[in-house]
Amino acid sequence: MRESAAAEAMKSWILDNVGFKIVALAVALVLWFGVTTERQTEVRYPVALEIVPESDEETILTRLPETVDVTFAGAGKDLLRLGDQNYRVRKILEPGKIGPRRVILDESGVTGNANLDVKPIAVYPSVLAITTDRIASKRVPLRPLGLEPADGYELEGPVRFEPPSVTLIGPRTLLARIDTVAVDLSRFSGTRSEIREAIPLRLPEYPTVAVQPDSIRILVSLQEEEREAARPRRPSS
Repeated sequence: MRESAAAEAMKSWILDNVGFKIVALAVALVLWFGVTTERQTEVRYPVALEIVPESDEETILTRLPETVDVTFAGAGKDLLRLGDQNYRVRKILEPGKIGPRRVILDESGVTGNANLDVKPIAVYPSVLAITTDRIASKRVPLRPLGLEPADGYELEGPVRFEPPSVTLIGPRTLLARIDTVAVDLSRFSGTRSEIREAIPLRLPEYPTVAVQPDSIRILVSLQEEEREAARPRRPSS
């Protein structure tokens, strides 16, 4: 009986003046939120990273992280709005020795909107290991790859490209590995007619290498295969 009476009393306390209790709770939360967000505190927040070589003749071979962590200090109410701001860590890479290098990141490279009363005080990681290289150009020929005519047909002469070669622009160490550019023509396999079409040209295995021109025209002529002539019959004896 005592447990039942206690349960009834608790139920009565919860249900009585429900609206008043909800309002009181909301006011308490607002007051707590206001007091908390006025406090000075610190928070670590991911920020976009941008490292730009100062010289157009240099490039970065290392795959850089998209973001780094920046520690901001300020009032909680401003720190809560960091996601609305376009902050980034930007570093201009001065010309230097080609090859492995170390890049120092600090709060001086943090840029963004100035309408928040927050201050960047640290960047993590503060040091990045990168590799740089010189930009070079190289002229290389094109070669067809993966073209299979339909059954009963064959190529009438070699596959031609216009232009027959392209210029590659990119890191010198990567260009040294490329002697020709393979043009994937597998999409045209099974064809029975000539091909006169312009197609885009790119190097997916070398995304930092630019191709000029970035589209070429392919010229392919086909003909029916010659059938073996029927053998003459032997005269009957």
